[in-house]
Amino acid sequence: MRVTADPEALRKALALVYISEDNQTYYSSLTKNDMASHLFLSLLALIAGLASCQTNSMRETEYETATATLLWTGEIAADGCGFEVVIEGKKYLPENEEAIDASFKSQESTQVQLEFERLPDPIDRQCGMLPQPRVMDAIRVVSIAQP
Repeated sequence: MRVTADPEALRKALALVYISEDNQTYYSSLTKNDMASHLFLSLLALIAGLASCQTNSMRETEYETATATLLWTGEIAADGCGFEVVIEGKKYLPENEEAIDASFKSQESTQVQLEFERLPDPIDRQCGMLPQPRVMDAIRVVSIAQP
């Protein structure tokens, strides 16, 4: 069986259709540039659609919550070591001390409710009068409040 295409039907299929205000239909043939840009935009839309449908293979951050002791050891510039956090008997250095409100600097030790994320790499901080660096496990503070 042989299929033949009507040349007029093919021209209309590969054409832009314009309908005027008086309901007249006009066909305008697509140029190679028009077809290339339409093809490019169609492929771009397809790729964007497929990318948005992919599942996120990266692990979503799971924050932990704990009652902790927040220790204020003094300003680093004044030979202190900033904040330390004790969770279940283990000391951690917060990598984002700026997330801890300055009001917690008024006491050396404060019980807090802490939402945090454990970080894979320890913090190597040189502070205080000690010449050797202090390497401690690190956390990122998400939220902190007094219970």
